[in-house]
Amino acid sequence: MKNTFHFYLLLVASCLLQACGGHEQTNDLSAGWDRICASHGESISCWGYDKDNPEQSYFFKQEFSEPVVAVGSSHHCVLTNREVSCWGDNNSSQTDVPHLSNPYALAAGHESSCALDDTGVVCWGDEIAGQSEALQLSSPRYLVAGLNHVCAASETRIKCTQKRGIARDYPVPKISGAIRALVASPESSRICLQDGNGWQCWSDQTTPNIPYGVPGNIRDALDLDISMKETCAIVDQEIKCWNSEAVSDEAPEVETLDVFFLNPSRLALSPHEVCVTDDLGLVCVGRTAFGGRNVNVPGYLLPE
Repeated sequence: MKNTFHFYLLLVASCLLQACGGHEQTNDLSAGWDRICASHGESISCWGYDKDNPEQSYFFKQEFSEPVVAVGSSHHCVLTNREVSCWGDNNSSQTDVPHLSNPYALAAGHESSCALDDTGVVCWGDEIAGQSEALQLSSPRYLVAGLNHVCAASETRIKCTQKRGIARDYPVPKISGAIRALVASPESSRICLQDGNGWQCWSDQTTPNIPYGVPGNIRDALDLDISMKETCAIVDQEIKCWNSEAVSDEAPEVETLDVFFLNPSRLALSPHEVCVTDDLGLVCVGRTAFGGRNVNVPGYLLPE
């Protein structure tokens, strides 16, 4: 904790000297199995490791106009100027983008990709692609894709579908008030939703309408993300994480990340690291680094 605190003191000093204007604002964050992507300014940056060669790190940066990025297990999609492009693993044609009519939202799952456009929900990739019709609803606003499922939501209604061959229907919880956020992970069957009662999480293995697995003091979290085994949330200037796999009505044990953040606002979680945006930029902490060790900030996002 001491080294982390000194690290941040240096960043604060740098920020004050430069009127906090030296770093690019991170507009969007998205995490997959082995990498995390961030959009900042007129570009996106992605980093992580190469799953086919774990000794090799992965880094990618490219210019885009006002990009929105979505990361699947090992593929990426970006929405810019009402056009979608995808790259990376293409085992199930998840990077072969079909014709889209004015797309405005984007999601990437395990081996699937989806968009919201003028026609509704359009998916491509694995078996989920043939079930887009099950997701049609009036005025869709949110879209997420997970391990075996895709969900779309308006402000008051949510619909989910799964891959063909999965017998049971995907459960949908009871909604209270307006839906404000929808979160999924390409490596998990869980979904988290924020409505008038705060955050609730569920999966295809749980009973619908029973919000579980989110401790009461975290249901009002500012932001939340899930990975294969964990959930993390921004609560009162801190990052709190807990086990996503425990299926129980009892509150799970919560761990607080031992790193100081200055007004954290967004987070993205992969099985290997958690990245957080705050007033100083973007900070990433390795998944083996819970307790404040191995703080890793991509240099291109530091104040210059």
